[in-house]
Amino acid sequence: MFETTQLRRTREKIEASIRLSNGDTIEGFLFLAKQERVSDLLNDDRAFLPVETGHDTVVISKAQIAEVRIHETHDESGVTDPYEMLRVEPTASDAEVRSAWMARVKSCHPDRLASLNLDPEIVQAARRVSQRINAAYDQVIRQRKAERAA
Repeated sequence: MFETTQLRRTREKIEASIRLSNGDTIEGFLFLAKQERVSDLLNDDRAFLPVETGHDTVVISKAQIAEVRIHETHDESGVTDPYEMLRVEPTASDAEVRSAWMARVKSCHPDRLASLNLDPEIVQAARRVSQRINAAYDQVIRQRKAERAA
């Protein structure tokens, strides 16, 4: 009947290679909270770690992890302005920003492209672009909320 509001911790997907103690390597994404380091993630009180690999999420025992290597991510587009990433002007209304964000995400959503049976490299590129689009939208919304509160 009554909904409870839950605080959502925004997590960032970090591409990584995880080498297990048996020698196997898992390529995938770890999820880090803002300002959290990989060492913090590996040393918290949880015994298991979720890792997104392609279309699946696997759960790995931290006791089996021998090494984690973070992949450097490069923004091939060179776009750093969130409004430019969303393809709107800074004077756009909140509704226009949201509409532009939804259109951009829809156009390159990795699940949509995966359903077209495209190469995995294309789906990975779409995932990175989607992350940048979502980050740009989050940045614009945070900035606007801060400006209204001031």
